[in-house]
Amino acid sequence: MKTKEWFNEVVDRVYRACDAWVEGTVLSSPRLWMLHQRFREVRAKLDRKREHGRLYFVKRQPWTGVANPDHRRALGRLVASNHRLAVEVLRRGDGQRRRPVPREWRLCRFCRTCVEDEVHALLVCNESRSLVALRASFWSDLEAREVSWRVMRETGQGFFILHTLLSSERACARFGQYVSDVFSLFDESAMFVPARALYEGSHNEVDDSIDDDGTDDDDVAEGEDAQDLWDQDDYVALAGRGFG
Repeated sequence: MKTKEWFNEVVDRVYRACDAWVEGTVLSSPRLWMLHQRFREVRAKLDRKREHGRLYFVKRQPWTGVANPDHRRALGRLVASNHRLAVEVLRRGDGQRRRPVPREWRLCRFCRTCVEDEVHALLVCNESRSLVALRASFWSDLEAREVSWRVMRETGQGFFILHTLLSSERACARFGQYVSDVFSLFDESAMFVPARALYEGSHNEVDDSIDDDGTDDDDVAEGEDAQDLWDQDDYVALAGRGFG
């Protein structure tokens, strides 16, 4: 006869197996770089503890509670890299006319000098007056509530800033509005697609490997750039200043 302890052990093993599968799937995907740091934080803070009936890696995040559905959807697109920025669209190609483009050639449609990724679009590019105005209004609203956000803007690194905004109960609603507006602005402008002659023969050759979403991809691990920007000591120090 099976005992209560036996059943509890089976349940715990199932949770552990699910946790391991979710963690491995996320950390092996270059698209899910926004989730990589969250998983590292959880791993560092918890000794694989979990609440009854819930995997600790899939607990609710603040951005999932944003009331406006368009703004919440925009944050989901940001987290999953399911957007129309060049860093993602040109990574895949279209399977017919256009082959995947090396990462360094997925340039911003406005400035055409930097890779059009999430950090560049949301925090850096200044070549669009509309984009600059949206960003100034966003930071002004946050800093009017808490001066600590000015410290974040002036001292934080790009990926860390986005991660902190997503994790903040006090900021994620306004951040969702901003992300939605920025994505819409980029969607309204034609993407810059470089001619193949510009990047053929570059050091970052495009191969025919299959990406995690089943499409052709280049051999650039896009999560590597994001990972290199994370400084855990800076993260702990800034988090202690009240961002959350």
